[in-house]
Amino acid sequence: MKPQILFALVPVLASSAIAQSGSVFGEWRGQAQYNATVRGKPDAAGHSVVAFTIVVQPGGKVLAASSENGCKFVGLATPGVVPSILNLDVMASGCSYSSFNQRLTGTLAHYEREKNTIVSLHSTEVGFARVAGYFEIKATLKR
Repeated sequence: MKPQILFALVPVLASSAIAQSGSVFGEWRGQAQYNATVRGKPDAAGHSVVAFTIVVQPGGKVLAASSENGCKFVGLATPGVVPSILNLDVMASGCSYSSFNQRLTGTLAHYEREKNTIVSLHSTEVGFARVAGYFEIKATLKR
């Protein structure tokens, strides 16, 4: 029975190695577009296109920043449905548009053939205590 357990772990370890050799981890740079929709209408004050950097460490820690609008991010990346996709869960702080200073979730998808990575983050606020809104950040990044 023990040999079967060992063989069951081999694919898990192999997929982890593929994710690391497939260049999902590391530093990515490019332009990001920030969009805010408040009470069902685009908020021009929440729109910007700025330089964006994200670092995903092999252990899953995520650090990112957009110095032009002050946004800094820290959080966690977890495995997605395939080794080239990671699920992101980050907390933003320091953003000049204060509604972005919150928890955002999304994905990082690496496309080896194109040598780029697409990051998509979003948050939805619903309720009476806060203004209802949808906030998103999208970026196509390279090494």
